[in-house]
Amino acid sequence: MKKKSKTWEKILQERINRHTKSTSLRNRYQADFRKRGVVKGKLLYDRVCKCLGGVIPKEFLEVGCGIGDICIWFAKQGVDTLGIDIVQEVVDIGNLRKKEESLNNLNFMHLDISKSTAPRKYSFIMCVDVLEHINNDADAVRNMALSLREGGHIYLSVPNKFSLFYIFNDPHYHVPFVALMRQKWANVIVSKLLRRNTGVDVQKLYSRSDIKHLCYSVGYNIQ
Repeated sequence: MKKKSKTWEKILQERINRHTKSTSLRNRYQADFRKRGVVKGKLLYDRVCKCLGGVIPKEFLEVGCGIGDICIWFAKQGVDTLGIDIVQEVVDIGNLRKKEESLNNLNFMHLDISKSTAPRKYSFIMCVDVLEHINNDADAVRNMALSLREGGHIYLSVPNKFSLFYIFNDPHYHVPFVALMRQKWANVIVSKLLRRNTGVDVQKLYSRSDIKHLCYSVGYNIQ
């Protein structure tokens, strides 16, 4: 008898359960995923089109695509789309969702942008709330630039560690004020003292000036 394959929803649920010990935190992650699936893809697509003066990009690359919500939305608008992530499990989820949606212009790939460039060049690259998890951030943004077509654009977004919203409602650990701590102490307090194993590894939190300096250091022009 052939073993029944797991659905992407089942794989995602198992992933959430593995990485969240607290019931309240698990519920928070589940709510975040549901909300993101409904809202985030459309919101960012509309924002990209506005930034480009109403022009729809021909090719779209998402760095740190996760389970593929944003990629799926772009692909549904007819954009040639690739999502890359360093976690094979979420890449597998993305490919299952691609098959479910019958999107031939969508692909997902296991790739570490801090170590290599994308397999070809793209006219628009997006990296949302991912850079803070990458140890070699300068290498990552440099490889994004090398993966960009001439005249293309990169949309780079990270949480601002000085934002009042994030100070009181940290997006990674869901603990107030950890954004103001040194990162190594924040990791110790959350994982050892509070025992909230979120499965999240944050390498660095950025201020606005930090991210501008990083981008200028690898030759970006900031708009």
